[in-house]
Amino acid sequence: MIKSIRHKGLREAHETRRYGRIPPELRKRVMQILNLLELAEELEDMDLSRLRLHAYIGKRKGTYSVDVNAAWRITFKWIGGAVDVNLEQPH
Repeated sequence: MIKSIRHKGLREAHETRRYGRIPPELRKRVMQILNLLELAEELEDMDLSRLRLHAYIGKRKGTYSVDVNAAWRITFKWIGGAVDVNLEQPH
């Protein structure tokens, strides 16, 4: 379940299905991931091989990431659901 979305474009896409703030080449995959996050009841529900769920360490400990493509990730914290969902390029 998604509890909060930090990225304005993700929030708009999730709430209204308007994708203007998300790069066109990412839209389909981003919406698939948002739908999976919305349906997830536990963090383990996101542990699908095609998503490559992984936890950050160090300063970002407690944050998880799934792959959108080679350059983009959707990151979030899990506190009884996805919190602070964000779209970012980590490198």
